[in-house]
Amino acid sequence: MANIIKFKRGNDNSLPNPIGSGEPLWSEDLFKLYVGVNASSSKWVGAEIDNGTTLGTSQTKLATQYAIKTYVDDQVDTADALSELADTAITSPADASLLLYDTGTSTWRDGAMSGDATISDTGAITFAATNTNLTTLANVTTVGTIATGTWEGTTVAVAQGGTGATSLDNLITLTTHTAGDYVATVTGGVGVDSTAATSGEGTAHSLSLNLSELSAATIASGDKVAFVDVTDNSSKVETIDDIATLFAGTGLTAASGVISVDAAQAITSVTGDFTVTGDLIVSGDTVTANVATVEIEDPMVRVATGNAADTYDMGLYGKYVATGTKYAGIFRDRSVTGDPWTFFDTLSTEPAAAGDVTVGSNGFEYAPLRCADITGSGATSGYGTLSGFDIDGGSY
Repeated sequence: MANIIKFKRGNDNSLPNPIGSGEPLWSEDLFKLYVGVNASSSKWVGAEIDNGTTLGTSQTKLATQYAIKTYVDDQVDTADALSELADTAITSPADASLLLYDTGTSTWRDGAMSGDATISDTGAITFAATNTNLTTLANVTTVGTIATGTWEGTTVAVAQGGTGATSLDNLITLTTHTAGDYVATVTGGVGVDSTAATSGEGTAHSLSLNLSELSAATIASGDKVAFVDVTDNSSKVETIDDIATLFAGTGLTAASGVISVDAAQAITSVTGDFTVTGDLIVSGDTVTANVATVEIEDPMVRVATGNAADTYDMGLYGKYVATGTKYAGIFRDRSVTGDPWTFFDTLSTEPAAAGDVTVGSNGFEYAPLRCADITGSGATSGYGTLSGFDIDGGSY
């Protein structure tokens, strides 16, 4: 590329004074970057390396791995056993001792599990053959005899949560042990099919409408259709003629079940999607689109089709509100040599549909442009020229 930016540079011991705050200086022998503080001094942008064995409090030095590891090792060596911790009281731990917390002394102490359960140093828990605590439980009582693998005893009564029988086979009898109605047989009529047997224990029915079982006929004026009335949810019938009249409206008429379209009727509004197959030609002054997204298939959008003989400026603009209504946009300024494209904002009057954007009045200001790169093309050399610019990061 032809564009180059270089910092003021030299050896570290002979760097010149900066012009002012923010000017960068480069030390070529020590590879350091300085930034000017004022017209007589600059500050190094970096930090020194501290490789000592202790850590200090410097805010301009960076500690090495060696210094950090040495400091951490020294701290770990001061307490590497439980007995050395401040909140422990380890006496003489035995095999399989546990660490227990004592709220009376606010310390952790050692102790072994004892009583009806003990634990080994491998973590295995052993219960005593005779558990002295179990007999004291209020909800445990002697109930019958339990033999190996089988519960022996009498049947449990229904009143006690049982079935009153020794087997569940045919335990429930419909109408005897149940309340309410049940269906003994289900059959389908014309147009209704069942996927299971008409009756039988455990039969699962699935009823479905089978229109193929119905006879075909031609719907004509006076025929009736069944429907559900939304006003009372009752089943009713209505003639095809009356149904057709429900669709009659602006541009539509219905007679003897036939709907007709009046092609000369004006369409004032459309609710829902409206698709036009073919060209749509609108003859008028204004097309208003109150939509969230406008999608255009063509990769190039053409404007100013009525701008014969380059009579007016052309471009795009939008409205915004900032201390009143303002307009911003981009336009081709035909009044300037070369017809440059111009960005503007803060314009207090809306640009004319047929006219020029007046530069310098009605609050007109040139709008800033933010982009990643600008590439110019000269008329003869093929390269644009960028000159006479100061690059300044600004202040904060």
